[in-house]
Amino acid sequence: MNTSAEYLHSEFKGESYVRLNIMGPLGKGFGTYTFLELYPGGGYFGKSMYSKNNIWKGGLGFGGEFVHANHPFAQHGFGVTLQIPYVDKIPKIPKVGSLIKSVSLSTKLYPFSPLQKTEKE
Repeated sequence: MNTSAEYLHSEFKGESYVRLNIMGPLGKGFGTYTFLELYPGGGYFGKSMYSKNNIWKGGLGFGGEFVHANHPFAQHGFGVTLQIPYVDKIPKIPKVGSLIKSVSLSTKLYPFSPLQKTEKE
Protein backbone atom coordinates (compact mmCIF):
# COMPACT_ATOMS: atom_id res chain seq x y z
CA MET A 1 0.00 0.00 0.00
CA ASN A 2 1.36 3.44 -0.97
CA THR A 3 0.24 6.61 0.78
CA SER A 4 1.17 10.25 0.40
CA ALA A 5 0.03 13.70 1.51
CA GLU A 6 0.47 16.88 -0.52
CA TYR A 7 0.01 20.56 0.26
CA LEU A 8 -1.15 22.33 -2.91
CA HIS A 9 -1.41 26.04 -3.61
CA SER A 10 -3.17 27.52 -6.66
CA GLU A 11 -1.43 30.49 -8.24
CA PHE A 12 -4.61 31.56 -9.99
CA LYS A 13 -7.14 31.23 -7.17
CA GLY A 14 -4.79 32.00 -4.30
CA GLU A 15 -6.16 29.03 -2.34
CA SER A 16 -4.38 26.12 -0.71
CA TYR A 17 -5.56 22.66 0.23
CA VAL A 18 -4.27 19.26 1.34
CA ARG A 19 -4.58 16.13 -0.82
CA LEU A 20 -4.26 12.62 0.63
CA ASN A 21 -3.52 9.70 -1.73
CA ILE A 22 -3.82 5.97 -0.97
CA MET A 23 -3.06 3.31 -3.60
CA GLY A 24 -2.73 -0.43 -3.36
CA PRO A 25 -4.18 -3.88 -3.82
CA LEU A 26 -7.47 -4.94 -2.22
CA GLY A 27 -6.83 -8.66 -2.68
CA LYS A 28 -8.24 -11.21 -5.15
CA GLY A 29 -6.77 -9.18 -8.04
CA PHE A 30 -8.55 -5.91 -7.24
CA GLY A 31 -6.62 -2.64 -7.28
CA THR A 32 -7.67 0.59 -5.58
CA TYR A 33 -6.83 4.28 -5.56
CA THR A 34 -8.31 6.92 -3.26
CA PHE A 35 -7.68 10.63 -3.10
CA LEU A 36 -9.23 13.12 -0.72
CA GLU A 37 -8.84 16.91 -0.99
CA LEU A 38 -9.41 18.87 2.24
CA TYR A 39 -10.33 22.51 1.68
CA PRO A 40 -10.03 25.48 4.05
CA GLY A 41 -13.36 26.18 5.68
CA GLY A 42 -14.23 22.51 6.12
CA GLY A 43 -15.28 21.22 2.68
CA TYR A 44 -13.79 18.18 0.99
CA PHE A 45 -13.92 16.20 -2.23
CA GLY A 46 -12.52 12.81 -3.14
CA LYS A 47 -12.91 9.57 -5.04
CA SER A 48 -12.28 5.93 -4.22
CA MET A 49 -11.78 3.87 -7.35
CA TYR A 50 -11.45 0.11 -7.56
CA SER A 51 -11.04 -2.27 -10.48
CA LYS A 52 -10.28 -5.81 -11.50
CA ASN A 53 -8.96 -6.10 -15.04
CA ASN A 54 -8.97 -9.07 -17.38
CA ILE A 55 -11.71 -11.11 -15.74
CA TRP A 56 -12.57 -12.41 -19.19
CA LYS A 57 -10.58 -12.87 -22.38
CA GLY A 58 -10.12 -9.73 -24.42
CA GLY A 59 -9.48 -7.25 -21.60
CA LEU A 60 -12.97 -7.09 -20.08
CA GLY A 61 -12.97 -6.09 -16.42
CA PHE A 62 -15.05 -4.73 -13.56
CA GLY A 63 -14.69 -1.50 -11.63
CA GLY A 64 -16.38 1.25 -9.74
CA GLU A 65 -16.06 4.53 -7.88
CA PHE A 66 -17.29 6.17 -4.72
CA VAL A 67 -17.48 9.97 -4.86
CA HIS A 68 -17.06 11.86 -1.57
CA ALA A 69 -18.42 15.41 -1.87
CA ASN A 70 -18.71 16.94 1.61
CA HIS A 71 -20.13 13.65 2.89
CA PRO A 72 -18.71 10.15 2.44
CA PHE A 73 -20.12 7.99 -0.36
CA ALA A 74 -22.18 10.80 -1.92
CA GLN A 75 -22.41 8.76 -5.13
CA HIS A 76 -21.40 5.30 -6.25
CA GLY A 77 -21.07 3.87 -9.71
CA PHE A 78 -19.94 0.51 -10.96
CA GLY A 79 -19.74 -1.20 -14.28
CA VAL A 80 -17.48 -2.74 -16.87
CA THR A 81 -14.07 -1.76 -18.16
CA LEU A 82 -12.62 -2.71 -21.51
CA GLN A 83 -8.97 -2.61 -22.50
CA ILE A 84 -8.24 -3.03 -26.20
CA PRO A 85 -4.60 -3.66 -27.06
CA TYR A 86 -3.23 -2.03 -30.20
CA VAL A 87 0.18 -3.36 -31.15
CA ASP A 88 -0.21 -3.12 -34.94
CA LYS A 89 2.44 -0.91 -36.56
CA ILE A 90 3.62 1.22 -33.65
CA PRO A 91 5.56 4.11 -35.23
CA LYS A 92 9.28 4.09 -34.53
CA ILE A 93 10.27 7.43 -33.03
CA PRO A 94 14.05 7.91 -32.82
CA LYS A 95 15.36 7.20 -29.29
CA VAL A 96 11.78 6.70 -28.02
CA GLY A 97 10.08 4.27 -30.41
CA SER A 98 12.11 1.29 -29.27
CA LEU A 99 10.88 1.88 -25.68
CA ILE A 100 7.22 1.50 -26.65
CA LYS A 101 6.21 -2.16 -26.38
CA SER A 102 2.42 -1.85 -26.66
CA VAL A 103 -0.40 0.64 -26.90
CA SER A 104 -3.93 0.12 -25.62
CA LEU A 105 -7.26 1.90 -25.43
CA SER A 106 -9.05 1.76 -22.10
CA THR A 107 -12.64 2.80 -21.48
CA LYS A 108 -15.13 2.42 -18.65
CA LEU A 109 -18.86 2.77 -18.16
CA TYR A 110 -19.96 3.59 -14.61
CA PRO A 111 -23.57 4.76 -14.34
CA PHE A 112 -23.92 6.87 -11.20
CA SER A 113 -26.79 7.03 -8.80
CA PRO A 114 -26.91 9.06 -5.58
CA LEU A 115 -26.71 7.07 -2.37
CA GLN A 116 -27.87 9.94 -0.19
CA LYS A 117 -30.87 12.11 -0.94
CA THR A 118 -30.30 15.85 -1.10
CA GLU A 119 -32.89 18.29 0.15
CA LYS A 120 -34.45 20.65 -2.37
CA GLU A 121 -34.30 24.32 -1.49
